[in-house]
Amino acid sequence: MIEIAELVLRAEAMGVRVEWGRDLPVPAEYDHARRVIRMADGRGDCVTRCSLAHELGHAALMHEPGGDYLAQERSANMYAAKLLISEDAYRRAERIVGHDPRALAKELDVTLVMIAAWRMCHRAA
Repeated sequence: MIEIAELVLRAEAMGVRVEWGRDLPVPAEYDHARRVIRMADGRGDCVTRCSLAHELGHAALMHEPGGDYLAQERSANMYAAKLLISEDAYRRAERIVGHDPRALAKELDVTLVMIAAWRMCHRAA
C-alpha cells in the first residue's frame, strides 16, 4: 500500500506542492495555476490517501479549470486507482473477500470510488 508520505514525495517530484489545512470544505483540491494540492486535515488516512492520489491525477494529467469536469474527474479517479491498487493486490483481495465492492474497499483500504475506477480501468484494458 502506498502511504501518504510517499504520495507527497510523488507530488514534489512532479513540481506540485501539498498544503494542509482545516478550512477546506472538501477533502482535497488541486490548483493548476499554482501547482498546489490543498488537503483538509482530519479526514482519516483512507480518504486522505485516496483524495491525494486523485488530486495527483489532476496534476499529472494537466487538468485545468474549464475542461470537461466529468471526464477530468473520471480520469483522475482512474489514475488514482491505478496508483493505489495493484492488480495483484486486487486479485488477492477478491480471493479473500469476494467481489462485493464494499468488502474489497475495506480489504484494500480505499474508497468505493477507487474500486469503481479500478474496475473501469481493467474493463477497458
